[in-house]
Parts: sequence; structure tokens; C-alpha cells
Amino acid sequence: MATTISQAFREYASNLELRDRQQSLVAQRRANVVSALRRRLSLHTEESKVIGSWDRHTLTRFLSEGDVDVMVILDYYSHQHWDTTSGTISALDRFKAILDDAYTTTPKRRDRNCITMHFNEFRLDVVPAFKNVGYYRIPDSVRRQWVRTDPFTFAQRLTRVNTIMDGTFVPLIKMVKGWNREVGWPIRSFHLECCSMITSAVMRRHSPIRLC
Repeated sequence: MATTISQAFREYASNLELRDRQQSLVAQRRANVVSALRRRLSLHTEESKVIGSWDRHTLTRFLSEGDVDVMVILDYYSHQHWDTTSGTISALDRFKAILDDAYTTTPKRRDRNCITMHFNEFRLDVVPAFKNVGYYRIPDSVRRQWVRTDPFTFAQRLTRVNTIMDGTFVPLIKMVKGWNREVGWPIRSFHLECCSMITSAVMRRHSPIRLC
């Protein structure tokens, strides 16, 4: 039983960490999905990138209630015919058709930017992407355009804040997500992370940060 604030913080943080089995499961699912797409499509040499909460290390052990985002990077010269307004939907539909063939019993749907696969253990959002210099582009099937995205800069900034705060910032985000879960998810997880980043920036301007 914790007898200090620091101990209580560490114990609660530990309870929210992903288990080794969960991490192995996600890695395996990701590899298999990318492999299925690779057999039917030409991919960029990078092939895929895990983005979102997984990349930022802010995913909690309640994996079945969250999602893992994997960006599958297409070879542009082989698939540039999708770089059009109608191509945003065509690319997503092609991804879904390939995944339907590979995972016949796994429920899935086409969302705005991705194909969402509903595994028993978690959701996997599979996002088609083109790589440009310094950023990526993903399809927006509602606006009918390939939109610029740079998820890695945000992750790098979060890591930098976590370092400044002696490794306590990422656990704090997970704790806030834990609270959010207990009260019925009134706030989107990504918005929680953005608000946390803004709050930390304000706090750093006024005083040194050390949570425990």
C-alpha cells in the first residue's frame, strides 16, 4: 500500500500500463494486416507507421475500448491515380476489399479517413497514406481531398514535455483518460491530450513542473 504521494502516483500509473501480451498482440495484428495489403498493393519503402495514442505511449490497458492507428504508406508512382477527389474513396474501398478477403469474419467499415477493423481485443484503424517531404497525406472521403498530416511532430512534442517533467506527463495523461473512462467518455481522448499539452505549456511559463 502506498504511503507517499509519489508511491501512489507510480502505483496508479502502473495499473494503466499496457501488458506485454497486449503489446505483442497489437504488433502481430499490425504485421499481418500490412502483409495482406502488401501482397495486393505496392507500398513505399517505409511501408507503415503506427500513429495516434500507440505512438505517443498514451494508450491505456483498457485496450478493447480504444483503437490503434496504423498508417499504410503507398508507393506514389504505382497508385498516383488515387491522388484525385474520387480517389480518396477508391483507395479506401480498395483497402476494405483486400482486408475483407484476408479477414472474412472480422467486422469492418469504411470511415472518413480509414478502414476500421473490429477485432475482439481492440479496434484497428488502417489509414492509406502518401508520403511527401516532411509530411504525409491521407484521404478525407467527406471533403474529397488528400489532407496533410504530421502526427509525429505532436508525438515528439509530447515526449519532450514528458522528459521535462521527469517522465510523469505521459502517466498523468493516462490517469486523466482513466477518469474519462469512469465518467462515460465525455471527452475525446485526443482532445484530452491536446488540452494537457496546452496546460503544461502554461504551467511551464510560471513555475517549474514536478508532479511527484
